[in-house]
Amino acid sequence: MTIDSCEFINNVSNNRGAAISSKWNKLLINNTLFIGNNALNGGSAINQFETSELIVSNCVFKANTGHTAYGSTIRIAENANPQFIDCIFISNSDNIFGGVHWSSTSCNISMLNSIVWNNELIFSDAWININLNITYSCIEESWAGTGNIDDDPMFVNVNNDDFNLQWGSPCIDAGDPASDLDPDGTVADMGAYYYDQSSSATTLIGRWKMAPEAGALMVGPAPNDGSWWSSSEDDVTTRACLFDDEYVFGADGSFNNVLGDETWLEYWQHLSDTN
Repeated sequence: MTIDSCEFINNVSNNRGAAISSKWNKLLINNTLFIGNNALNGGSAINQFETSELIVSNCVFKANTGHTAYGSTIRIAENANPQFIDCIFISNSDNIFGGVHWSSTSCNISMLNSIVWNNELIFSDAWININLNITYSCIEESWAGTGNIDDDPMFVNVNNDDFNLQWGSPCIDAGDPASDLDPDGTVADMGAYYYDQSSSATTLIGRWKMAPEAGALMVGPAPNDGSWWSSSEDDVTTRACLFDDEYVFGADGSFNNVLGDETWLEYWQHLSDTN
């Protein structure tokens, strides 16, 4: 069975599997959101049992709750070997992974090119036979494994469920080099949504000047946010030197700052002294 491009949001179960329960299936889940699901006995997003097979890719799990030590978000069958590729787990409560009971036989979970951020626990110590192999992923808990990092993934806007990566994210080009390339031809990113570097380059190439208007230059905690500081309408005349410089971005990745007739010189412009 294949589930693709779906949304499971705010589903509730008094038992298990508020969003999905799978039994005796080969279950492929792609490009799907699991947000705010709640199951009293776990598996709020996915409840897998009785030899079902599970492969999950490019999915987001956010703010799911299961009220159990045995797989609050994803409850896994005994002897299962589920795979999670290019996924995001964020702000899930209790624990992400667990099994049907504390004495479950061994389970081998693999995770690749994924982001695990701001969750209570990855898995509970109550499940003693779990083997969790995480590689080339961004894990807030500094998980041991090849290629893992623990830096802020820099999502665009988590509160608005925008899990795209901002430019400068450490997750860009940080996935497994052996994985398929992203659609822009670069090394795989971590997470469910790749950062399109081809469009960024195309957008920047050329000669640029700041627009002579209020808010042309701003500083803030997020893109297009000038809450820390923003240039005023008066700055267009009183600081005219800021508006006649040109910023040149070349197709080869080069950058050149062409100074205008009036220029405010600073150290970042590679000068040894300023007046």
